[in-house]
Amino acid sequence: MIDSEAHRAPQWLRVTGRMSRGLVPNTLWFWSVCLLLGAAAIWILQRFTDGPAFSIMSLLRYGLIWYPFSAALILVSLMLGIHVAAGQTRRSFLIASLLSWAGYAIVNGLLLAAVIAIEGQVYDDYGWAHRSTSEGVLPGLALSLGAYPLIVLAGAVSGLLVGLSYYRFGPWITLALPLTCAPAVLATALVASPVPIAGIAVATTLAAGVAVLLGRRIPIRTTNPAWT
Repeated sequence: MIDSEAHRAPQWLRVTGRMSRGLVPNTLWFWSVCLLLGAAAIWILQRFTDGPAFSIMSLLRYGLIWYPFSAALILVSLMLGIHVAAGQTRRSFLIASLLSWAGYAIVNGLLLAAVIAIEGQVYDDYGWAHRSTSEGVLPGLALSLGAYPLIVLAGAVSGLLVGLSYYRFGPWITLALPLTCAPAVLATALVASPVPIAGIAVATTLAAGVAVLLGRRIPIRTTNPAWT
């Protein structure tokens, strides 16, 4: 009789698959709502004014930093204890979290770049200026394809680190938020000003490393760690 356990995928890979599948409805919901509202806003401005004064879809850059941030934080709070109680390792949770959020960042970052590029073509057809709210020039498609997945990942990794920090240390870790939120804050600054992409990549990598070190032996609590 063949031992089925010997042919099973590694635990971290199976957990990554489950987490990634769980993010699919999240992605569909986000884009369904944002595309509908964004298109409605552009139509209203085209219908009743001289047209949009800036790129409507570029505002999604902020949402795709802080929405994954909050989702990753909540995922730690809700799932880490259940994951370990089910006999699975902290290591598999950490690896799966980083890999699933990396996939999420790539997909949503590329979608964001494509949506903004398509919006730019629409703006050109109507003779509108395609720029950001700060009167800045939006990056070209080539730069966007590299930068946008990175800012999404920065938000998610920050959320993971903040969630693990609160889980491990409780409310006192609030004092460290300027450090644990650094990748997301830098990513937000990149949207508003020309912050070097390399700096965000380094901050995100460091945050991911700290999250792994913090979470590999994290004690599992039976009460809400944010309030105890």
